[in-house]
Amino acid sequence: MQAPSSNITSALSGIFRELSVEGFANVSRSREKSLTYSPMGEEVSIKERESLSVMITVIKDGRKATLSIADDDVGEIRSRLEAVCKTLPFVTPDEDVSVPDIRDSVDADDRRFDYSGVTSENLSAEFEKIRGFRYPEGVLIESFSFEVEESERMFVNSHGAAKRYAKSASHWGVELFLPTESGGDAWYDSLSFPEFVGVDEKTVKEVSDRLLAMSSPVEATFASGTATVALESGVFSEFLDILCGAVTAENVRQKTTFLERSDLGKPLLPKGFSLRSAARLPDSAYGRLFDGEGITTEDLDVVSDGIWKNFFSDSKNAKKFDIPTTGNPGPSNLVFEAPVRPEALTEANFLFTNLMAFHTVDSISGKFALEGEGFELKNGKPVGYVKNVALSGNVKDLFANLVAETGNRRRHGNVVTGDVVVSGLSVNV
Repeated sequence: MQAPSSNITSALSGIFRELSVEGFANVSRSREKSLTYSPMGEEVSIKERESLSVMITVIKDGRKATLSIADDDVGEIRSRLEAVCKTLPFVTPDEDVSVPDIRDSVDADDRRFDYSGVTSENLSAEFEKIRGFRYPEGVLIESFSFEVEESERMFVNSHGAAKRYAKSASHWGVELFLPTESGGDAWYDSLSFPEFVGVDEKTVKEVSDRLLAMSSPVEATFASGTATVALESGVFSEFLDILCGAVTAENVRQKTTFLERSDLGKPLLPKGFSLRSAARLPDSAYGRLFDGEGITTEDLDVVSDGIWKNFFSDSKNAKKFDIPTTGNPGPSNLVFEAPVRPEALTEANFLFTNLMAFHTVDSISGKFALEGEGFELKNGKPVGYVKNVALSGNVKDLFANLVAETGNRRRHGNVVTGDVVVSGLSVNV
């Protein structure tokens, strides 16, 4: 891939000077090839597209304005940016708003495969693998997608910094459906890789097996009440996402989280449990070299041995809290680390494989009440799939009462975690 609109980045420094403002810009270009399948009419769609995004921030006297444009015409960008600058006098100033003093240059390339060499025939071959899988009777393909992408991002600011990062990725996902008397059940899984990785029959079989279990639910034999339960890795990754929002400096400063600044340095997880954000991992498609302000992304220990150590923060909130800037306004690759004890499953009477409506979790109080489903456990082994099981509690208590990780470690988007066991939650059947 050619450098994305290098004429834009080379011209912007001059434009900043002409307009008498400081500023920085992120220029991104991506290329994607995808195949999607829908059973409605046996429709297969193969697409190829290229996109360009230019995001420019200008700052003067503590006032900030932004321009987002999908255009590589320097004249058009200058004209639009000049109009944006005219709005600056009407913006409320903030003494902590400034262009970070970033002056270094860096260039990294994490592309692992030849994007140009991937053809529609390659995508169709992955679809044929899905079609050719020997599914149990009655199981249907609800949807399938396979995508490869190549992206490149450049950064430039008025201080002279210039940065570039390129990477590649492949993604595929499959949803299976099994009609039943009550309507039917569906289960979905998706995976992402920095290399070109084709359809994995093991994953397809796991989706199919889960669907069969869901279609034959049983009545729970345990009573409602406070219990020790297990959370499958995908479910727990949703709670980790909520925790990331809670430890973000902006949210803490605005008091839109169940945590306070005074909680920093105190236990958030049990001793032996940690949470870190890794800038780049060899097996991840979610690497980041620098953040939107051009600050090089450092690996960050968010929670270490149970103690909350660091915020996610941009430069503005870092100034307000007098903390270092680490290029982590949010997680890059979020890695949960805990004592691994598979035998801890024997302490749980239920494994939640799905919880719905995470958007209803109260970010300020941390309270939640979610409807879900999963496997009843006896001596750590699944004995039947149970639907309509409610889980409630407080997010802060959930993390404080973690018992152990039990295995099944995998990646869900940019989150790496395993199944966990947690005590002290309320279960209603």
